[in-house]
Amino acid sequence: MLLRLEHLRVDGTGGVPILRDVSLHVDPGERVAVLGRSGAGKTTLFRAINATIAAQGGRIDFAGEVVRGLRGSALRRLRCRIGVIAQQHDLILPLAVHQNVMAGALGRWSGVRALRYLL
Repeated sequence: MLLRLEHLRVDGTGGVPILRDVSLHVDPGERVAVLGRSGAGKTTLFRAINATIAAQGGRIDFAGEVVRGLRGSALRRLRCRIGVIAQQHDLILPLAVHQNVMAGALGRWSGVRALRYLL
């Protein structure tokens, strides 16, 4: 299994739940779309998955590794494998969508490969 969420809970300011009892299983090669209105918690879900915000409850596993509690180099390795582009705020407008998505890999590529890809 690539991604497993079990009873995920993320609280906002003052302990108000943003996500409550979210469970999801994604197998390798499977494609999943997360849809919802603005403010429904989609970005919060992805930020919890890549540990840029803390979950207050539940379990998050990515590629067989428990995400909650990761620190240091293990956390950096996880974040290199999971890219999150939040709505329009993080997009580089002159680039195509696939280039914006792949921009997260630039830190693992040589300078020559990165320039060739982006040009």
